[in-house]
Amino acid sequence: MDKKVLSRLVKQVRQDTGLTQADAREDVLDKAAYSKFENGHKTIDFNSLLKILSNLKVSFSDFMAMYLEPNLEKTTRRQYQTLIAELPSKKALKEIFTLYNFLSNQFPKLEIDEMTVYFDIKANFHKKYPYKIAPITPKEQRFILERFYRINQKVIFEEDYKLIAQVVNDLQPDEIMKVTSVIFPIDPHRILSSEIKRHLCNILLNSITPLFFNKEYKKVKELLKVAEKHKFLYADSYYYLAQFTYLHNLYLYIVKNDTEGFKKVTAVINAIDLIGDEGSAALMDKEVQNLVDGKKNQGFSQYDILIGKN
Repeated sequence: MDKKVLSRLVKQVRQDTGLTQADAREDVLDKAAYSKFENGHKTIDFNSLLKILSNLKVSFSDFMAMYLEPNLEKTTRRQYQTLIAELPSKKALKEIFTLYNFLSNQFPKLEIDEMTVYFDIKANFHKKYPYKIAPITPKEQRFILERFYRINQKVIFEEDYKLIAQVVNDLQPDEIMKVTSVIFPIDPHRILSSEIKRHLCNILLNSITPLFFNKEYKKVKELLKVAEKHKFLYADSYYYLAQFTYLHNLYLYIVKNDTEGFKKVTAVINAIDLIGDEGSAALMDKEVQNLVDGKKNQGFSQYDILIGKN
């Protein structure tokens, strides 16, 4: 969080409690240092924050619930989710275009949540509104990859996984394999949020699909093995189980000419259609037809299916 945001929130707490700066800084900071903090010109460590809140007679949990969380709700991600929920409102669509233009003008100097919203808008709206929303460019892909490779020896956070899931489907086959080799394998005992698990599944799905269209079947086989070894990521998700079953049997049909594989592919598509996800079923059916006909990937990717699940 920007230091000025924290400073502003603590100042708001102090004003709401009716206490003075002297009350707030007692046994924590001197007068000059505290003044710089409240004005957003100085950072403080966590222990100092806790002591200041204690002086203000406010618990950290109350500070989180009453001041911090409402502020976080104003993030670009929340704004975008609100607008998506309001569609097909013309006003909401117009505001999404405005948000996109703002983010586009700021790229690449965007905060991480702004960056993922920027790519979400491209994935959601480029095909329908190409005159308003540009596709992901090679330059943008390179920026994301360079950022990803810089952090790959450190902890990879949720938004980083999301960014990779958004761009991996348009990478060249060797680059796809390089990216996935950085991420996988993952220790099955590692504690992962449901969101991170979802992004990891999306990375695999969005990697395998373009490899099919590029006829990189050895690489497809390799990533299908990775998916099988990481079944713990999606064992409790009917949707992802269906998707990986679909891709596995598609491989058997396309590469091994296994007619039973084709029957299972059809069965998975029909099952997804029956549970009410007609859009995904139609896109999967189109994808199979294009692969069978030997057509190139015409901009369709697995992410087009998954974007509606985000």
